[in-house]
Amino acid sequence: MPTVSLERQVSVFTPEIYSAFPRRFGPGALTVADAIGTGFYGTYSYRRLTLEQATKRAKLISELAPGETEDQKLRWSERLFAELPPSEQSLALLMRTLVHGAPLLILDEAFGGMDDRMIRLASDYLRNNLSSDQAVIFVSHWEHEVPWSNVKTYMIENGIGRVV
Repeated sequence: MPTVSLERQVSVFTPEIYSAFPRRFGPGALTVADAIGTGFYGTYSYRRLTLEQATKRAKLISELAPGETEDQKLRWSERLFAELPPSEQSLALLMRTLVHGAPLLILDEAFGGMDDRMIRLASDYLRNNLSSDQAVIFVSHWEHEVPWSNVKTYMIENGIGRVV
């Protein structure tokens, strides 16, 4: 049986990743599509994608990118990541987390900075497109952001945790 590293089994979005992700201009600058594609390898730098990976990334962009038409979504993905407003950088990094379909997703404040439309699309995507063999740990300060209604919830209030 082949060995699979832990980092290939878990995909994480945190405010720390948002803060640390490179925002370069000029040589070596990542496009939005490049930034999303780094999720296949868990790195912050571009690596060539396989045809299968590029297809998965294109499908995710088609489903979640801002824009009404496929052309608008494609043009968005070709922009430099560093040029995006913070809300769209957040969306791109969520897409980076989702792109390779890890069995465990840890989404810590994943909707931070996103507008209502982005949150709605991302919530719908999480509800409808994750596979049955994926588990999610979803951390939020806002109960209304949790995409699922029939899940086990662990709430911490005044330093005391409880299952709700």
